[in-house]
Amino acid sequence: MIVLEDVTKIYRMGDVEVGALQGVSLEIGEGEFVALIGPSDSGKSTLMNVLGCLDSPTDGRIVGDSQSENLVRGRDGQREVRSDSMREHAESEESLRP
Repeated sequence: MIVLEDVTKIYRMGDVEVGALQGVSLEIGEGEFVALIGPSDSGKSTLMNVLGCLDSPTDGRIVGDSQSENLVRGRDGQREVRSDSMREHAESEESLRP
């Protein structure tokens, strides 16, 4: 099961903020199939990127398989669960690599 709770994604480009997702909440049960439809620029791709752990939400929470932490991709590309403090540490380490 995957649960999204008030997920928001804001892209910042200089002084400009673009709200791609605004307070999205949904629950996808195990074995369920979901189709996303909507007009261009409605946030479908952003939502899929957040669900696939290719991008992190600006705010809100994603819960998977009864875990209460955000899902992120590890260095080997596998999905794993990390707390926010662990993610910040990993991101700061990655920025130091040549």
